[in-house]
Amino acid sequence: MVRKLATNETIAVTFAMTKAEAYKIPQSAVPGLPGSVWAWFIGVLRGSDQAGDSKTATTASRGVNTGSCYNETGKTNEPVTFQIPILAASRSVLAAGNRAIFVSWQGGVPPFSVTLSAAETGRILAQTVGVRGTCAAYLPSIDLGPGHYHLTLTDAQNVKEQEDNLFVVAEAPAEPRELRDANLPEDARQLYAATWLGVLDSGIWAFEAQQRVAAMDCRSAAVEDWLRQWGSSTPCADAKR
Repeated sequence: MVRKLATNETIAVTFAMTKAEAYKIPQSAVPGLPGSVWAWFIGVLRGSDQAGDSKTATTASRGVNTGSCYNETGKTNEPVTFQIPILAASRSVLAAGNRAIFVSWQGGVPPFSVTLSAAETGRILAQTVGVRGTCAAYLPSIDLGPGHYHLTLTDAQNVKEQEDNLFVVAEAPAEPRELRDANLPEDARQLYAATWLGVLDSGIWAFEAQQRVAAMDCRSAAVEDWLRQWGSSTPCADAKR
């Protein structure tokens, strides 16, 4: 199914919901989208598939398990592997600023804790503990400056899923002119921009893209669809600020 961002209506199309297959979506699925923007957007997706990096946003774009997101077996990796799908690239980058980082995972055994620390000193900067009944959480808001950070997710078995290559830079890449100039509803433009950002530079900006979508109206079905297609839980039902 594809959801029309302008009307919130779903239609059936025949394609696999992965980045590698995304260019098969018919343009008619997005009413009002200029042909030049559609051609540019599909070119972006095709180009990202040909980047040659095996650890790209392609992994992150697969849907999460349709059952419980965590393991009720008491085993960290059975039946669902414990991981943070959006952090599939060899390096992940966020933009600096005051951020309440949204983290979404699958697998593991509750309760969970999420910790952000400075890579150089190991000092804990933000932490959320005791997460149950969900696979998503917000970290407390902090002022993130440029630098190297560690993001650690720990389950009840004390198994750690750690992202060591998380970097914060002064600012994210500017939104492409093709999207800035397109006559689109604002929520649709933001979702297209997030998809563009998520596949940019072999997926290193996918985590930043997730943060931007999670900050949108979480009651929007289009926002939920985007997050689920990128291996994420939704921030409305699953996470507390």
